Amino acid sequence: MTPSCCAHAVDAERLRIARELHDVVGHSITVMILQMAGAARLVDSDPQRARQAIDTAVSTGQEGLAEMRRLVHGLRAAAARPGSGLAQLPALAGRVRASGVQVGVWMRGEHGRVDPGVDAAAYRIVQEALTNIVRHAGPGTTAQVRLDWRPADLAVEILDDGAGQAEQALPVAVDDGHGLLGLAERVDLVGGRFESGPIGAAGFRVAAVLPRIP
Repeated sequence: MTPSCCAHAVDAERLRIARELHDVVGHSITVMILQMAGAARLVDSDPQRARQAIDTAVSTGQEGLAEMRRLVHGLRAAAARPGSGLAQLPALAGRVRASGVQVGVWMRGEHGRVDPGVDAAAYRIVQEALTNIVRHAGPGTTAQVRLDWRPADLAVEILDDGAGQAEQALPVAVDDGHGLLGLAERVDLVGGRFESGPIGAAGFRVAAVLPRIP
């Protein structure tokens, strides 16, 4: 392997690691901050709900730490990919619902065989889209996650109505602005197509089509 090829491989691996850490840490911290901010508002008026928010923040932090440890373990073992995938979607949806965003999950078709990288990319697309809804639209927003398993590919779509309490959303400062760009890069790596943009008066759409086997 030539020096230039080695440098390219190192840069690609660094990008992959940065992307995985962004996805794992960014989602967990976003939900934790929102829950603790809610607890601070409710601690005097509704101590029970404040306690529930704190419990959700703690469990989210524990899950994020466990996933980060799996990622680090995978890197140390020179694993090709971490262990995240659509099997974790129910837990993800539950965490986001606990933040006040109503999440519906709709699936069509047979899961069948899918490349692990595609499975991980699909999960990260949903995770980043829902995290952005928590950040920018706030509690009270309704989101839909749609997965359409087709013979040759998987279509992923996340929609929200933008009808939440934006004043209770997280400060934009917690968003580094690289989330959607990172998703586009991830989708491109597996040979898929990615698009995102506003819909309706206040909603937003994130969508991708991923080949089952790149």
